[in-house]
Amino acid sequence: MTQKTWTASDIRMAAIKMHLLENGKLSAIQDYIFLDDQGERVKDLPNGRVSISLPFDDLPVNIKTALTEINTYMYNQALTQEGMD
Repeated sequence: MTQKTWTASDIRMAAIKMHLLENGKLSAIQDYIFLDDQGERVKDLPNGRVSISLPFDDLPVNIKTALTEINTYMYNQALTQEGMD
């Protein structure tokens, strides 16, 4: 059998899927692909995935703040969209 070697120089992240669960835990998953030194996908390597599940209160303060501000912004957008602002 002939061994093959692939070299990845970087990764490209996909969309983050987040859920704040009823128990106050944040669950987040983000897929990624491997890129070669030309910025092209290394098709022979499988996609990667990073995932977390931890209490919201355990997140760093700056991330909790950002997520709270994004949630407030989206809430206000929904109110405006529905003529409830």
